[in-house]
Parts: sequence; structure tokens; C-alpha cells
Amino acid sequence: MAEPRQTVSGGSLPPVDPAQAAEALQATLGQGAGAGGTALTTFTSLQARRAARMTAVAGALGAVAGATHPDAVALQAQVQTIGSLQTAIATQVQRASRWPTPRPNEWLVYGTVTAADGTPAVGLRVRVFDKDRKYDDLLGDTETDDQGDWWATYHLRDFQEAGENNPDLYVMVTDASGAVVYSSRDSVRYEAGRSEYFDIHLGTPSVPAKRRKAPAAKPKTGRKTGS
Repeated sequence: MAEPRQTVSGGSLPPVDPAQAAEALQATLGQGAGAGGTALTTFTSLQARRAARMTAVAGALGAVAGATHPDAVALQAQVQTIGSLQTAIATQVQRASRWPTPRPNEWLVYGTVTAADGTPAVGLRVRVFDKDRKYDDLLGDTETDDQGDWWATYHLRDFQEAGENNPDLYVMVTDASGAVVYSSRDSVRYEAGRSEYFDIHLGTPSVPAKRRKAPAAKPKTGRKTGS
């Protein structure tokens, strides 16, 4: 069954689906640290124009049919939804501006960790690994900041072996006691690109309830985090 649309004077406006909007926002973040900010700004501009159009239509309809007309009320509700989305986007633009853009010789992995209630997970240790047959390479070791964000940069020499052109990434998150609260080792991101984004939500079934140990990793020299 097709979704309802607000119709005004023979025209129509598609409804705003908050879930789809949130999904589009995450997809935009995943475009890369460098491109993400520009894409988010464009997204904000589009939503602002959409909100202005809906506000104008709702006002015109209210003047004719009354502010309590169902279509006018529905349009105003959509405007409020877009307003909330714009606030979320503005926050993400500010956050994306802090993520580094990898230099020509660098690779970047970055992301956000949120608690089960949706709040930022602050001060958690995040380690990034390249999964290998025997020993997994530790590519980055950092912590989430006050917004739950984290990032790490690394280089080709940190993971390249015979026949390996791209890393097979997974991340592991531990709390202050060293207990693993999240791991993507069972869903490795094979042949990862130069810039990879991880949107991590705690309280998911990705890690069993029992305490897990971090895998053995090859020791690395030099600093590979960017926090």
C-alpha cells in the first residue's frame, strides 16, 4: 500500500520518514571524513528548502481551511520533523569537521559509539585490527571522545603482506575494566577502502555476555591514532 501524501491544491508533498532520514544521514557520514562534511551541508540545505516549502503550503492551507484542518496539522508536524532532523545534521556537521582527512600516504578508520539508550559512549577504548591468518595486525588504538567519536590513521606498511592489497578490518571496543563490550571480528570488513566508517551501537548481540579477550596482535611501532 502506497504511503499517504499531503495534497494541497492539486499538488502533493511526500511525507518525511524519520527512520529513512536517519538512514540517509548515516549513509552520508559513511562517505568519508573529507566528503562527509560537504555532503551533510548539502543535505541540510535541501531539508531547509523542503521545510520552507511545507511551511508556506501549511500557511496557505490554514488561511483557507483553518489551522486545525487535518492537512495543515499534518504539514506542520512534518515541518517539526524536518526541524529536528536539521538539528541532528548540524550536530553531525560539527562532529565531521573534526575528523581528519587522510593524507595521500594514510588510511583512515573512524566512527561513533553510542550506548544502548542512544547517548554517546565516552572514554571507551577502541582498537582497529587487520585480520590475518595467524596474528592480527593492530592498526589503531584510541578512545571515544565526549561525543562518542573516535578515529585512527595508519599506513600501508602497517598491514601489507604478500598478496594483500587492502586490509580486512574489524574493531573491538573495551570498557575501563578491559571487558569487551563490542566486537566486529565475526563480521570482518574485507578489502576495506582508504576511509572506513563504523557506526557502533552497544547493547547489540554482537558480543556474548561473557567477558572476551582481545586477540593476539603483532606489536607495532609508532603512533597510529588520531584523537
